[in-house]
Amino acid sequence: MAIIAGVEWTRAALESRVGKLAEEHEGAELVAAIERFGEQLDEEERALLGRVLLARARGAGVPADYPKWSVILPRRRRRR
Repeated sequence: MAIIAGVEWTRAALESRVGKLAEEHEGAELVAAIERFGEQLDEEERALLGRVLLARARGAGVPADYPKWSVILPRRRRRR
């Protein structure tokens, strides 16, 4: 996947991108595609992506303690 320069990743834009990825992939492939996409985003955008994914999953009935969240959501950075 190519990095999309100049895109302002608003919540609506991220929801649309996640929807497109969900149309193209399933299961572990979807998780991997979202992870690759998330690597292209800055810290603030990744946090917003995490909130989009959590809202989407909760709407689909996935519990908040689902074990794959650690893969999808951005890791917290330690302050030095």
